[in-house]
Amino acid sequence: MVGHAGADQVSLHVATEVYPFFYEKLKDLPADSVPDILEISYLPAAESFVYLDREGSIHQVRAEALGKEFIRQGFEKFV
Repeated sequence: MVGHAGADQVSLHVATEVYPFFYEKLKDLPADSVPDILEISYLPAAESFVYLDREGSIHQVRAEALGKEFIRQGFEKFV
């Protein structure tokens, strides 16, 4: 996602604890057990976030929309 957010931007790779003190990036886990948001970056000039989904699509959204989407996907996978 560096090409979209810029080389000097910080990117958060979403992960989960699979064993005590051992974390796996969501992109490396089966899609049916985790949310599809794999990586998140912030665009300060646009005051918005971009996220990479499991299908390789990049979405630009406000913080509220990103939070709602992540929570929606979590409930969809686990409830």
